[in-house]
Amino acid sequence: MNYKIIAKYIKELKFEIPNPKVFFALEKDIANYKINIDIKSNQFKDQIIEVQTTLALQPIDNNIEKIDTKIVFSTIIEIEGQLTDKKSLEEVILIKVPNEVYPEIRGLFVSLFERSGYKKIKIEVFSKDWKWFAAIGVINLVIPFFLIAYGVKQVQSNLAAILMSTTPLSSTILGHFYTSNEKFNLTKTIGILIGFAGIVFLFSDNLLINENNFISALLILFGSTCYVIGGVLTLKISKKRNENVTGSILIWATIILLPIVSFLEQPWNLSPRLDSTISVIYLGIVSTGVAWLLRFRILKQNGLIFQSQVAYLIPIFGVILSYIFLKEVITTKVLISLLAIIIGIYFVKKAGSKKTI
Repeated sequence: MNYKIIAKYIKELKFEIPNPKVFFALEKDIANYKINIDIKSNQFKDQIIEVQTTLALQPIDNNIEKIDTKIVFSTIIEIEGQLTDKKSLEEVILIKVPNEVYPEIRGLFVSLFERSGYKKIKIEVFSKDWKWFAAIGVINLVIPFFLIAYGVKQVQSNLAAILMSTTPLSSTILGHFYTSNEKFNLTKTIGILIGFAGIVFLFSDNLLINENNFISALLILFGSTCYVIGGVLTLKISKKRNENVTGSILIWATIILLPIVSFLEQPWNLSPRLDSTISVIYLGIVSTGVAWLLRFRILKQNGLIFQSQVAYLIPIFGVILSYIFLKEVITTKVLISLLAIIIGIYFVKKAGSKKTI
């Protein structure tokens, strides 16, 4: 579907810094704030649509001082084709038009801060490195989300846990060949194997792979490996600020996922319950946004292999939280597995100074 831009203008502009405390807080640590991008559309006339792209700077939690900073940029486009083609229309509205006008909006947004005394504000989601952000978003978020979600439908939960815990093994192999400081050494290899043995021991009851779930098991394994590939790619841009990389990757993943999910699930026809909505918000903010900020920081400071060992801790924490909230029993088997994982992580952390083999 083709289109042409017939008009562009700033529809709304807000820029308010309430006091010096907020000014210095923002200048000192921009990581406490995030850039929100919102896209809306309205049909103006036949074949003519208004696309509103909104950029707003907001604190990451309610305890941080709020600033009222927002640009709403309106782009009027004329569609050449049938508006009944919803898939192509969504691609134009959600991807093509925002990509085309974003550099102009970004320039306006950054200029506001620079003229107000800030020099550290950077928005990189559509910068010259956008291909890195998009690729990492696809490999590290979009593909694993789909493959693992599909695979676990046909695979036992204990087998799925073991397959998803292979990321430290694949990170050891890929790290050796595709990074400069993640080479094999004996101590690191022992640590990885001890940790993986702890996971296998924890979930070893009644494991079964057969012709009915073999493909699903492969999908889970490949999805888990995508996390490692994404980590290798992220290291290529590790000199960038944590919040810029995290925000840009998540935005690109959202841009790519939104039209796919809209086509597959048609969310406008759903009526979610309040508890479901709260769960989705929590998963988006805490389990994805905050977790990715921490993940990238650990990746930069401790390396790919050490960071990947979170895969060993997830099932252990799942058991512990089940004990706290669901009153489930922590068995001797869980404690032995936890001990093995802790020993494995210790060996990997210690391995940084060892010679390669």
